[in-house]
Amino acid sequence: MVGLMVILTHAPFGHENAFAGLYTALAAQTKNVESIVILRMDGVYAGIKGQEEPMAKIHLPPTEEVVNDYVGLDGKIYAESESMSNRNIKAGDLIEGVIELDAIAIEKLILDQGERIVVF
Repeated sequence: MVGLMVILTHAPFGHENAFAGLYTALAAQTKNVESIVILRMDGVYAGIKGQEEPMAKIHLPPTEEVVNDYVGLDGKIYAESESMSNRNIKAGDLIEGVIELDAIAIEKLILDQGERIVVF
């Protein structure tokens, strides 16, 4: 079991949920609490590389910076392939370190590792 599982279901644009979830997972990793981030539904948008606008306008860093910091601390982040497909997101669109898994593998991960789950 991991110390914390964070499931992101909202896009980073127009919601603070994606950032709150990513920063929660990042904080856990900095305190040596193993965490996993799962991107589902619109949360998969947080895993797209090269984001700039509208982040600059709302004074938040692109999610790519936070994801890179998290992955740099050995954080594991997974994007659900069905959610990606429904939004025309390809594996090549993902930030390096974001791992694509199908819904069955995501569900298994949640059931096997999800002792403490927070959904944003």
